[in-house]
Amino acid sequence: MNFLAHLNLAYPSEQLLAGNYICDFITKHQEKEIHQSFQAGIKMHRWIDHFSNNHTEIRQINKFFHAQIHKYAPVGTDIVCDYLLYRNWDLHNLKSFDTFQDDCYNKLNRMVAFMPIRIGTICSMMIQDNWLLQYTNLTRLENVCKRLNIKAKFPVDFRSILPILEKHEAQLTECFNRFYMDCKNETSERFNPQSEMTK
Repeated sequence: MNFLAHLNLAYPSEQLLAGNYICDFITKHQEKEIHQSFQAGIKMHRWIDHFSNNHTEIRQINKFFHAQIHKYAPVGTDIVCDYLLYRNWDLHNLKSFDTFQDDCYNKLNRMVAFMPIRIGTICSMMIQDNWLLQYTNLTRLENVCKRLNIKAKFPVDFRSILPILEKHEAQLTECFNRFYMDCKNETSERFNPQSEMTK
């Protein structure tokens, strides 16, 4: 899963949100150098990634995209999951997407001062450019795919998964919703995002 799902699972805890966010920009070796206030969120992010990668429904989603993008299928699944989360927002959240988004940005902005300078700069850009909106429709998702094409080490066109997403969205949604319910339940038991403390 990408930014939206990780932040949604960490919400409303400010520290868990920030730790989940910065985890994508650091290596395992760099974790020890990060401010203590981010450690619980980093741990939570790593756990979510492990849980997701080994979940039956996520592996099923990967299969939809494997013929087109091969070993990059899990990357495609990550961005598709954020799109499907937005499409099914009311099923998984009590607050509206707009309320969540604004609150999330405010909480992250308060933590920027404690982030490494490079990551803090990226976070400020994310807030300014409203990155969470990039998963809300297929046109914006295509732009995400274009950026991923540039970053990929091997030739790939992530845009090739979009027709599959359109054709099989109902099946993919069923897989995603089953997975996300499991992930939310497990995350709540282990990390309790409803408070600033974690187990």
